[in-house]
Amino acid sequence: SMGPTDHTAKASEESEGHETSQISFDESVTGKIRFWKDAPHITLYIDDYTVMEEVMDLTTLRRGDHCIVGLNPVRKLCGCCDALVFRLASLEILRLYHHFIMFDDVASISDDGVPLNKDGEPARICEYSNTPIGALQLAARVGFRRFLNDPAPFQQLTLHDYQDGRAAFGIFRVIQDINEAQRERIVNEAQELMEDFKPYDIFFRNCEHAAFGLDAGTKRWVSPQVPFLIYNLARLFVQLLGCLLLFGIKGLKETGSGEASLSMSLSIFLYHLCSTVPVALQVLISLVRATVLLTEQKGRLGELTYFFLLTKEVARAAISGGLSIAMLALLPRMVLEWGWVWTPSYLVMTGYGKMDTMFNFSTRMVTRWFNLYGTGVPVAVFASTRQLAHERKKRESSRVRMNPLVESFIPFGHAPLAWRDRSRSTPTLFKNTGTSFSAPTTPLFKFAEAEGERPQRKDYPNGITEYTSKLEVSQGKQSMPVRTTSGPGRNGMPPFHLPAGVLRTKKAGEHPGNDSKDHALRRRRKAKEELRDQTR
Repeated sequence: SMGPTDHTAKASEESEGHETSQISFDESVTGKIRFWKDAPHITLYIDDYTVMEEVMDLTTLRRGDHCIVGLNPVRKLCGCCDALVFRLASLEILRLYHHFIMFDDVASISDDGVPLNKDGEPARICEYSNTPIGALQLAARVGFRRFLNDPAPFQQLTLHDYQDGRAAFGIFRVIQDINEAQRERIVNEAQELMEDFKPYDIFFRNCEHAAFGLDAGTKRWVSPQVPFLIYNLARLFVQLLGCLLLFGIKGLKETGSGEASLSMSLSIFLYHLCSTVPVALQVLISLVRATVLLTEQKGRLGELTYFFLLTKEVARAAISGGLSIAMLALLPRMVLEWGWVWTPSYLVMTGYGKMDTMFNFSTRMVTRWFNLYGTGVPVAVFASTRQLAHERKKRESSRVRMNPLVESFIPFGHAPLAWRDRSRSTPTLFKNTGTSFSAPTTPLFKFAEAEGERPQRKDYPNGITEYTSKLEVSQGKQSMPVRTTSGPGRNGMPPFHLPAGVLRTKKAGEHPGNDSKDHALRRRRKAKEELRDQTR
């Protein structure tokens, strides 16, 4: 269901380089370093769930793609400013984003750098947006008051308004698996939204709300940047109280009385409560949330993508978060010993943000360096031997073999449960829940001897029973007539086909219903009759 250019981060894992030997940390956990050749620029969005990759070739963009760029309030005023914003977003220095949905496939790039669709026209996008010049023109046309109520319409623009297709950078695409039907639905819903949209609201209806609302993987009218900004503003407000406490600590130090010493200890405690604890909580919550949400998507993302992002977030918490917390914890000592107060106050307000920005920039440059020199990005891959052994044992114990001739006509997933071999202990899957009986532990079918050789049975030590048969199917056609059921199979399965004479589940003249259910029904009826006779 994926297009030829979808999910390039997962597809690029096939081009991985060599790997180091496996290292055992203990009896259950092993690890190794794998080198990811030509690793794409992938990163987590601020919600710690959405994974996005930088688009290096605009012709890989397809309709319905959810795209993200750096937030640029002065777009189209100065080309240098636009290029700077895209470069800062590419280096992960700018972490405020604008969202849009692709309305067309980008089939080619013209000589002058315009992305074109398959019809040779400029590729289009849909978004809530406006430019400073467009905002002034709109205010002059509809009036300033109406403009404030709806400053940015949901409209259709060309992709070329954002970037020259000859040098693509700073445009990110959300990694997701969507098929053609979903892409068509996204485009149709975007068209309907353009015809009838509600006024723009920065908190409840912005570009992010629209993009996530149309996104096939989310389908929720949400804006993760809004709570992210609200929380950070609240944290900065609390840390501002910590800055005031630093000024109080300096004043108490100059007093030098005994009562001032007690007040100073209380002030230092309140400072840590207002400045250090909020940062520590943000680091811890972000790490736990990223770990849980990435693990939820491990199968979809692929092993290298998952461990690359997980390692990056753990390193962020250890390096950026750890250094920030240590710096905040030492600032009162700087005030007491050196008498500085303005510099510590500045570090309280900006220290964590600067550390996080420096970490993003450093990891981006390191990954680019590894890709540039051809070694590949080193990714630490970990595995649990206990979990692997458990999964392997679970797969082996859940395997149920059928006769090869039956499997040649019927896919395993479409065969009724009654046809599968139950000569070993009955798995929970075969039990009829909600009743007092379970599936029998003896085979429910026999192979007729009149049609070829009888299949040979072979029992393996792990409990699997395998039947081998010399009956063959030649030239893709059944060598025997096929019997077709007239209705749906058991357990809600679709109609099935069986070679006539090969399989029989009942003796001639038997009732076609379920034996166990018939016996149970007869027992209940007999009990009712005996009770009725005793009552009489």
